[in-house]
Amino acid sequence: MEENKLTYEIKISKDKMRAVISFEAYQEGLSAEELFREIERLGIRQGINKEKIKEIVESRHLFTDYVIAEGLEPTMPFPGEVEYFFQTGKDIKPSMDKDGNVDYKNLGLISNVKQGQLLAKLKPAVPGEPGINVLGVPLAPPQVKAVVIRAGKNTAFNDDKTEVFATKNGMVMLQDGAVIVNDVYQVPNNVGTSTGNINFEGSVIVSGNVLTGFEVIANGDIEVFGVVEGAYLKAGGNIILHSGVTGMGRAEIETEGNLMTKYIEQSKVKVRGDLHAGAILHSNVLCGGNVIVEGRKALISGGRIVSGNYVETGTLGSHMGTVTELEVGVNPVIAEEYEELKKSLPKTRAELEQIEKVIVLLNKRREMTGGLDEDKQEMYATAIKNKIVLSTHYQKMEKDFQKLEEEMNSHTAGEIRINGIVYSGSRLTINNVNRMITDDVRSVKFIREGADLKMSTI
Repeated sequence: MEENKLTYEIKISKDKMRAVISFEAYQEGLSAEELFREIERLGIRQGINKEKIKEIVESRHLFTDYVIAEGLEPTMPFPGEVEYFFQTGKDIKPSMDKDGNVDYKNLGLISNVKQGQLLAKLKPAVPGEPGINVLGVPLAPPQVKAVVIRAGKNTAFNDDKTEVFATKNGMVMLQDGAVIVNDVYQVPNNVGTSTGNINFEGSVIVSGNVLTGFEVIANGDIEVFGVVEGAYLKAGGNIILHSGVTGMGRAEIETEGNLMTKYIEQSKVKVRGDLHAGAILHSNVLCGGNVIVEGRKALISGGRIVSGNYVETGTLGSHMGTVTELEVGVNPVIAEEYEELKKSLPKTRAELEQIEKVIVLLNKRREMTGGLDEDKQEMYATAIKNKIVLSTHYQKMEKDFQKLEEEMNSHTAGEIRINGIVYSGSRLTINNVNRMITDDVRSVKFIREGADLKMSTI
C-alpha cells in the first residue's frame, strides 16, 4: 500500500505577524525538512517554531490551523510619570456651613511645605522596544512625548533631576506646569508681645488676633483669622480678615490688592483693588476699585468712603442723622499718589540742582588749584554718585507722575447703589458733583447727569 502524502496550506496573516499551516488530506508522507524548505520559499524567517512543526508533521491532524511562526510586537514606550506629594488642584471658593452662611475659615488656600521636603518625583521615560514580523521586517515602537518635571521658584532638583525639593518654607503649588513654593509666614497665635512686629517678604497667616500697636507688613497676602485691633496692616497682595477690624481710631489697613472682611470699625483703610465687607462704621476708606457692602447688616454709617468706580450697600447713614460721606468717580488711591508726587517732584529737583552746584564748584576749584585734597576728592566722588542715583530716581518720578496724570484724566462715570435705606445726613459725590440727602429714601441709585446727581429707584 502506497504511503499517503499530506496536502497542506500555509497562510500568512494580513499584519504579517503570524503564519499558520493546515492539512487537508493524506497522500505520500511529508518530512519536516521539506516543510522547512517551503517555509523558507515563502519568505518566513522570524519566530519559526521548529519543534512544533516536527510535532505537527508526525501528528497528522487534519483541518486544524497550527501556528508555525509568530512575529514580535514592538513594546509600548513608558512616557514617564510625575508623582506629586501635595494637592495639585483646589477649589478655593469659600464653603457654606449648615446654616447657609459663608465660611471664610476654610478657603483651602495654603499647602504648606518645609525646606528640604520632597515635593515631586519623576518616574523616567522608558523607550519602547522594536518588533519584527514573520517576514523579518523590523517594526518601530510607537512614539510618545516624554513627561518632564519642572522646578520653579524656591525649589531645586536632586543631582539626576528626578526629584524636586523645597528650598524654603512656604506654600507649594503648580504654576504653568512647574512646582513652586510661595513663602508663607504663619503666626499660630496673636501678633503681640510674643512676636513683635512682622515684616515678611511673602504672605502672612495669623491664626489669632493682631493686637493694638503692632504691625503686619507682607509683600504677599495677609490672612487673619482673629480680630484686627488698633494695628497696622500693609499687604502687597490681598488681605482677608475672617473676623474684622475693631480699630478704636488707631487701625490702618493698606493693600495693593483686594480686601475682604466682615466689618470695619473706626479705622483708616486704603485699598487699590476692591473692598468687600459686611459693615463699615465710622471709618475713612479710600478704594481704587469697587466698594461692596453686603450680608445681613450691609451697613455704611459714619465716616467717609471714597471709591474709584462703584459703591453698593444695604443701608447708608443712620436714623440718628450720622454724617456719612460717599464719593465715587475718581480713584482716590491714584489721586493721593498724584498729589504726593506733585509735592515731591520740586523737592527732588531742588536736591538735584544743589548736588550739581557742588559738582560745579569742586570742578572750578580743581581747575584753579590743579587738583583736590583728599577730603574734597571724597566729597566730589560722593556728589557724582548721589547725582547718578537721584537723577535716575527723578526720571522715574516724572514717568510715574505722567502715568498717574493720564489715569486721573480717564476717570469712570461712577455709580452709587443703595439697596435698603438712605438716611438724611448722608452726603454723596460723583465726579465732584455733590448731593446732600435731606429726607430718607429707599432702594435708589445715583449717577451723574451733567451738573446734577440723578436719583432713580431700583
